[in-house]
Amino acid sequence: MSLSTKYQVDPKIPAVLPFEKMYSIQVGDRLFRLSGASVSFDSPSYFTSFFGRKENENKVLTVDRSSAVFDKICSHLQGYCIRADNEYELMHLYADATYFNLQKLLKQLTEDFYYCNVGGLSFRFPQDLVAGEGNSPNYFTVAYQTTFQSPYFRGELKDVIRPPPQSPIVIKRSAKLFTDLLNALSTGRICVDNENHRRQLLAECRYYRFLALEQKLIPHKIQTNPFTHCEEIVIALADVKKDCLSITCAGPAVYKRPFVDAKARVLVLQIESEEASLLIHTELSFVNLLFTGATARRLYTLLSPLDGDLYESTVLEDGSVQEKLRMFVSLDECSFTLNGHETKKNWYMDFFAGGSENTQSLNGDVIDVKLLRSQWTVNSKDQGRLWFNGVLADGVLDVANFNRRRGFL
Repeated sequence: MSLSTKYQVDPKIPAVLPFEKMYSIQVGDRLFRLSGASVSFDSPSYFTSFFGRKENENKVLTVDRSSAVFDKICSHLQGYCIRADNEYELMHLYADATYFNLQKLLKQLTEDFYYCNVGGLSFRFPQDLVAGEGNSPNYFTVAYQTTFQSPYFRGELKDVIRPPPQSPIVIKRSAKLFTDLLNALSTGRICVDNENHRRQLLAECRYYRFLALEQKLIPHKIQTNPFTHCEEIVIALADVKKDCLSITCAGPAVYKRPFVDAKARVLVLQIESEEASLLIHTELSFVNLLFTGATARRLYTLLSPLDGDLYESTVLEDGSVQEKLRMFVSLDECSFTLNGHETKKNWYMDFFAGGSENTQSLNGDVIDVKLLRSQWTVNSKDQGRLWFNGVLADGVLDVANFNRRRGFL
């Protein structure tokens, strides 16, 4: 992963002290000799304030701080680009840069890279890597704003002789998963080992607020329908954002993933739930969809206020809430698997009154087909009524056929 950034240090040196004059600074156990040009490079500062006074220009400034940390600060003053080796050195440099009021160095330290410790491993990555729309503001922008609110700038530590110790950003999350996220952000390639790995990565995206990367990781499929010549996106019901869904009377509903998609595509909604049924009304000769529970509530939230009159929420005697959503449905172009077998077109008509002899063993005015998995497009027609147009579905008629699908551990 590239560690280059756009940050540039201003090379101009203000004429504060005589450039050719040498100044002595004793830091810890070491004596540093710096030219007036170096001392003036990042000014006004603690040093220019001291040596700028006539009575101090030939004195040795003694500072009770770490000479190892000041070694890098000295390189900065001499015009070199410096970089902290890890999150702890960053905090040491920041504390002393604050103490010495070195604004150029402070800017570089806080606006160049993000430093953190995740799961016991040190990370350093360019802030630009997570600065795009949807990925910012994020965990690190907030953490840095909190961590680097120096009390010196607020005048709260006037009588303190040295900066207080500050801890770096330490995150008790998976270092491996964080590495995977950084690789995805830097390369643009999403590498997912399996569905469990995907769920873990999605959880990490939400924790760090990498919302654009989250949208790329969400399971989906984009393809062009050769018959309509329209691009379609298949995405699960739970992952659809209402604000990004558009339903008009002119055609099927379209969807544009937030922060990721430049254009909207025809939405193919995938539903995997035990709360979905296809109801075949034998005497009335029509079919409709019934969703219950959380699936009904999710669909109602997504589609309301459209077809709100088809939604029912009833409080039962035990205090529980029973929710139902009925939808009009078209299966004309749906590839349907029933009880593990592919059906013919308009197969459901065999259940209507006077239908096929093969269906006579199923009694009742309503045949309930439990939909294990299904995909639908959503259309608005018939005075604004919503219709679910079947694309792909897999259902069972009874417990035995459901059990046949279980499989063994």
